[in-house]
Amino acid sequence: GIWVADHHVWIQNLPADEVPACGPDLAYMVDTLPLAELISTVLRGGVDFYVDTRVYFFPWYTAGAARRYGLINDETFLWPLEDFRTLVKDTNETISHIYIRTDSKMDIESIQAQIQQQLGNAFKVKTYYQKNELIFKTSKSEKLIMTLILIFVFVLACFNLVSSITMIFIEKKNNFLALKSMGITKHGVFEIFFFQGILISFIGAIIGGILGYLICFAQLKFGLIEISADQVYPIGFSWVDFFTILTSIVVLTVIFSFTTVKLLTRRA
Repeated sequence: GIWVADHHVWIQNLPADEVPACGPDLAYMVDTLPLAELISTVLRGGVDFYVDTRVYFFPWYTAGAARRYGLINDETFLWPLEDFRTLVKDTNETISHIYIRTDSKMDIESIQAQIQQQLGNAFKVKTYYQKNELIFKTSKSEKLIMTLILIFVFVLACFNLVSSITMIFIEKKNNFLALKSMGITKHGVFEIFFFQGILISFIGAIIGGILGYLICFAQLKFGLIEISADQVYPIGFSWVDFFTILTSIVVLTVIFSFTTVKLLTRRA
């Protein structure tokens, strides 16, 4: 340890034209270099044998730009594989990772199986979802938690429905004799107030669903909300989630309306 520290202090005090070139960071070398070569690189404090510091001129041209999110944008540079191998003197072709992008309409699992069959067991072929399994599992868990929170909010909102039905029932209670004289039974009174509660909830659900869809459509189409000056806040619209929320509203509305009206008509 003392020798390594002294060696690096000696390197830092070398003349400017003799200081070894800086290469990749330690994490990258741990992932790509063999153990013996990694130890030799760290101990020597230079990477001249690994990175050629001479200037290379390649016929490069900009093919396009890709934007995902901040961390990837700041650290990722798409580069031709052969040119990179030339720069880092990868004569033995020891590149350990190759990323393949497919068309969105193609079956990823079948492509994975074909590539794995051609490469054999010496290589591991993973899809984007398998490589980032933890991220996708976390996203699904967050989605489930948000759905449960929304259902809890709907339950709280249903207590407003209960109070509305109760107030209407008390207000119209004096008219029950007139309704009974016209031949309406107790079951008929129940149906009137039950469907009154259903109507109140459904009007709010329809208006809220339309407004929510229009807001999502406006964000997807026009990008009204932005994370930064040149990046739109990303959202996705799912009909499955949309109808899941509507179904939850319908079920909760029926349960609360039925229970409330049943108790009120029983005491009337």
